[in-house]
Amino acid sequence: MPVVMQVYDYDYPVEDLQLLLDLLKAWKLEFLYQILVDELIDIEVLKIIQKDHINELISKFPIGIKVKFTYKLQEWQKCNPIVNLPVNNLSSISVQHTTPPSIKICLQEVLNSTATGKMILDYYKINNKFNKSIRTLLVDAIINYIITKQIPMSVNLASSIGSDIVKMFQSEVKDTYFMKDNVNKNPKGKLYAKYYNSMRSLKISGLVPIKEPTVKTISHSRHDIEFEPEDDITFFLDKIMYDSDCSFPELEHMWKQTTKHRLW
Repeated sequence: MPVVMQVYDYDYPVEDLQLLLDLLKAWKLEFLYQILVDELIDIEVLKIIQKDHINELISKFPIGIKVKFTYKLQEWQKCNPIVNLPVNNLSSISVQHTTPPSIKICLQEVLNSTATGKMILDYYKINNKFNKSIRTLLVDAIINYIITKQIPMSVNLASSIGSDIVKMFQSEVKDTYFMKDNVNKNPKGKLYAKYYNSMRSLKISGLVPIKEPTVKTISHSRHDIEFEPEDDITFFLDKIMYDSDCSFPELEHMWKQTTKHRLW
């Protein structure tokens, strides 16, 4: 049960205090922290607060501060919407329990949270394009954020980030960062490669504990379809060993892809 701070019979979630402070620091508006806490503004309230509430909340501050806070908040709200469940729809509630929610990150927030990310944004404003080194730094910044925040990598997340990249940096191509092979449906691109290489290094070093995978052995008759392994078998091995979110059909498919590798 979460720790709460009770004020005026309202239970303020104490765990939101640090989240709120970190968010304001990322926006360079940490001086507003005490005002928000005094007014019982928690993370849930931030997701639904309206412009007229903001004007009332920081009425004593200059217009520049109001504009900056409003802009930063609205951008954050786009990436952190309130999820409303229909009260009377039992089937919807059932689906909500059985289907994991889609995780998204706000790319603007990720880049603004680090010095490297801010330099990448400044570089693009001047040059309107990236070179190979900048793309590598961009991917590094994103994956470091994902690993630090312990966000699980998934096809949907990688695809979403790829789409956000080309929206923010219009000279970029999504396939560079994420794509699914039309032949074997396996995800590829810089995001997946960097994530699994980083996780492999962390697990080899002992910084991240290794979960032993439970892989069902697949028997093959001589009439089975022959699966040609890709030139770089590392992707499949990393997914099998380290990706605990793989569904069994995905795991089975990748296990078949490694057939020749296991026979050599």
